Amino acid sequence: EHETAQPSQIRHYFELIQSSTVRLCKLVNEVLDLAKLEHGEHKFTLKRGDMRELLTRSAESMQSLLKDKKIALRFDNPEAPVLAVCDHDKIVQVVTNLVQNAQQALGDKANGRVSVKLAREQDKLVLTVNDNGPGIAPEMRGRLFEPYATTKAEGTGLGLSIVERIVVEHGGEITAGDAPGGGASFVITLPLSGPTLLTEPPRD
Repeated sequence: EHETAQPSQIRHYFELIQSSTVRLCKLVNEVLDLAKLEHGEHKFTLKRGDMRELLTRSAESMQSLLKDKKIALRFDNPEAPVLAVCDHDKIVQVVTNLVQNAQQALGDKANGRVSVKLAREQDKLVLTVNDNGPGIAPEMRGRLFEPYATTKAEGTGLGLSIVERIVVEHGGEITAGDAPGGGASFVITLPLSGPTLLTEPPRD
């Protein structure tokens, strides 16, 4: 005689299926994104805009997730506009990926904090994402941006690879290190004028 599953068990199974499906869809999308970027098949839509507005968009998309995790998110924007040529959606993706990476690293840490700072330095913009988590594992320091390299249970190991590729395609660079007071720090530097080899003039 077969046992009848209780409603709570059925609900639990459905939740497992749902979370697995979400992770699988994320993995497939990230694999496709990375493949397109690596083969130069992704078309960037470059336009001039105030980077402060992009950070605000990123903040709005991340606030609810981090609030549920009880992680404090702080955005530090300069008073003056920071005008730059870039693919707005891709830069929002970069910031979102780095904040999600920090959230995963923080886990259930009490008083978890993530800060995103935008600054202008001469003809470049500098974007810094810091957290107060455990920092970058020593064994990961040399392969942090390699595809599928991860120590996180819920990570795909593709997020940082995609971030680096987007940054490089914009003519910029990304470095990783230790945040002041502990944790990880990612610093992105991008030319305000956009990628060196523009295939088409940027839209205002």
